[in-house]
Amino acid sequence: MPDPTALGLSRLCIPFTPFRGRLDEAAVCLVTTAGVRLRTQAAFNAEHELGHRVIPASATSADLTVDDIHYDHACVDVDRNCVFPIDRLRALASAGKIGALTERHFATAFTAQLRDFAALTAIRLAQEIAVERPQAVVITGGCRMCHRTAATLQRAIEMQGIPTVAITAEPEETEQSRVPRALCPRGSAPGHVLGPAGDAELQGRVLLDALELLTGAPRPGEVVFREYR
Repeated sequence: MPDPTALGLSRLCIPFTPFRGRLDEAAVCLVTTAGVRLRTQAAFNAEHELGHRVIPASATSADLTVDDIHYDHACVDVDRNCVFPIDRLRALASAGKIGALTERHFATAFTAQLRDFAALTAIRLAQEIAVERPQAVVITGGCRMCHRTAATLQRAIEMQGIPTVAITAEPEETEQSRVPRALCPRGSAPGHVLGPAGDAELQGRVLLDALELLTGAPRPGEVVFREYR
C-alpha cells in the first residue's frame, strides 16, 4: 500500500533556490538525520528524537559517533564519512574545490513522528542553519525513515533561501518527497551512502558530484543516478 505521508509530500510544490556564485567561493554546511554526534555530546534517543546536535567545523570523523539502530553500521562505525563526510568536505576546501566550511554543522536522528518533525524540528533547525549563512547545504539520511525526515528538512532549508542537495541511498523516498536536488550513487545503501569505509577518493568524488548539481541546469525533483564502480 502506498505510504500516505509520502503521497502527501508528493503533492507539494518543490522549493527551489538557485545557486548563485561559484563553488570554489562557497561556504558549505553538512546536515544529517543519521544520528551522528560528537562523542562528548549527549546521546540521541535511538527510538524517537526531535532535538539536534551542533558539530563544529573543527571536528574530525574520529571525534564523532552514531546513535542509530535502524540501519547497518558495518561501515559507519569504522568511518563516519560514510554518512557525514566532514573530512571529505574539509579536503575539498583545502583543494580549492569549495570556498570553506561553515563554522557549525548539524545532525538529528531517527523519529517516526513525521508531523512533529516537520512542524518543530525542521523549521527550527532550518532557521539555525540559516544563521551560518551557507551558500550551499549537503544533507544525508540514515535509514529509510531518516531519508523522509532528511527530505522534510531539506525542503525547510531551501525555503530559507539556501540551495541544498541530498545524497540519498533511498531514491524512491527522496523523489516522492519532492526535494529540489538529489544524487543517488548506484549501489549505495543506508550506512554508506558516500561509499565504503576508508575509501576517501570515492567519498570525495560523490560529495563533489553532489555539490556540482547545484551549478548545473535546474532539475527540481529529479534524483540523479551516478555509477561509481
